[in-house]
Amino acid sequence: MRYIKLMTTSFFIFLVCDCYAQSFIETLDKNISDYYQKDGSTYIKLDSIIAKLQQDPDAVDMVTKEVYQKKELLPYRVDQLMLTFNLNTGQWSDLNYDDRRESAWDPKIHTERILLLTGLYSNRQSVYYKQQKLNVLLHRALKFWFDANLICKNWWYNEIGVPKTLGPVFIMLRDELTADEMKKGVLVLNHSRIKMTGQNKVWLAGNVLFKAILTQDESLAKMARDTIFSELKVSGSEGIQADYSFHQHGPQQQFGNYGLSFVNTLSFWARVCVDTPLEIDNDRLSLLRDLMLEGYSWITWKGYFDINSLGRHFFKSVDKSKALATAYSMLDMSIVDPKYSAQYEAFITRNYSQSYLPQLIGTKHFWRSDMTVHRSPNWFFTVKLSSDRVQATEVVNKENLKGYFVGDGNYFLHVRGDEYEGMFPYLNWKKLPGVTNFQTKDPLKVLGYAGFRNKGDFTGGAVSENNGVTAFKLNRDSLSANKAYFYYKENLICLGAEVASELKLPVFTTINQVKLRGPVFFHDGRLRELKDTIYHSKMINWAYHDKIGYYNLQPADLTLSSKK
Repeated sequence: MRYIKLMTTSFFIFLVCDCYAQSFIETLDKNISDYYQKDGSTYIKLDSIIAKLQQDPDAVDMVTKEVYQKKELLPYRVDQLMLTFNLNTGQWSDLNYDDRRESAWDPKIHTERILLLTGLYSNRQSVYYKQQKLNVLLHRALKFWFDANLICKNWWYNEIGVPKTLGPVFIMLRDELTADEMKKGVLVLNHSRIKMTGQNKVWLAGNVLFKAILTQDESLAKMARDTIFSELKVSGSEGIQADYSFHQHGPQQQFGNYGLSFVNTLSFWARVCVDTPLEIDNDRLSLLRDLMLEGYSWITWKGYFDINSLGRHFFKSVDKSKALATAYSMLDMSIVDPKYSAQYEAFITRNYSQSYLPQLIGTKHFWRSDMTVHRSPNWFFTVKLSSDRVQATEVVNKENLKGYFVGDGNYFLHVRGDEYEGMFPYLNWKKLPGVTNFQTKDPLKVLGYAGFRNKGDFTGGAVSENNGVTAFKLNRDSLSANKAYFYYKENLICLGAEVASELKLPVFTTINQVKLRGPVFFHDGRLRELKDTIYHSKMINWAYHDKIGYYNLQPADLTLSSKK
């Protein structure tokens, strides 16, 4: 008989499991869902403000549309969207799916409605959470979009706008997507590939990050994240400038267009990446903080975005919606950058509290963009110029067709904030405040993508504490002039000299053009009130309207106009 001795040995097994990647993808997923479902949102501070914002169904720019998406979708509006949706075709009856426009493309609204309804459907706090009727609508709406394969003539919608809107939808609905829906959702996101520069590059990389989260691709997520934050750098070309202004489409100030989308997108992704290995590093966070606090803090006044900072976006209620978009980014930054939360929240207070305090006071010249901002305790002023270094403006997608004189030393002066609200459709664009130009009956010329630049490099500004000066030599269309703007305590002093032209055409300088609010008084030897009329005289000493007094330094031909 043979005996076999069994040996017993104790083993300690140390396993390395690559499961952390899944956890950080899950955190990104949750952070995106929380953002769109407003779970644990800090936005309560702005809820009452955005509730009063009049929604424009024809809004064009993405920033404004995304502000509207933060409004609570009231039950009557949800019912309206469900009633106008055709379950057989997967379409909304009020949209033009054959739209051929390059701007305000109607089919894009189809995707925006899917996003809004998905936020309600996937939110545990919503009465529409997992509602079967809404489930059917969402899947039919997605099927239509996948099958129709609608393409806009404007590349931006195809490669940026639509993937940016549907990316969060696919993530929030991932557990309910069929294999075919998942495949077609990825195809939509595949329209975005990392390329280009500035904000366009950030948008595209963000859409790639949506795809990485949807497909749980760790390496792709890291690459997209690195690309997004790589644009957080001071640039000598497009992007963040050394003075914390923002350029796109060449050396052109784009605070309210591409620049605002940039800070919205960067603060969004910085918030999504919190508490993951992808969170923003300290150096880039510091630069984003400076862009917000040293740049964007300066260009709003009492809840209105500076008109000189809108770029080509002269749309309905855009000054209010872009100010709110900035406020939402400030709140995102208070989460990403909690050590400076008091400064971000001070922006909210001075724009949306009844006291508008604590106010930001001083003069700042954005020397990379030929623009000056002056903030006194009681009024706000910006002036926009151009030079052989800086392009004044542009016309793209048929936007800004009347902006021929934008950047010719035009300024906007605010006390309340709403002095120019809603004026764009009936503004006399030949008489922009501060502009010296020919006045003829000829229609305004339409600029192109290259816009224009004032000939010459004598354009600049100097600042001493709260005071400052901006000056430039106007040289355009056979008209030349020397112009300067001084900011001293409660005074704004505007000077012009050596106005000259070889052309025998009438030349005027417009001092201001605002909405009529209350009486207009003036003095030409005796005190008068201007009625619904036009008054011209060489004897006018001063005029007063809506908390602003206008005093002429020397006798001149002056015209006052007060009419509907």
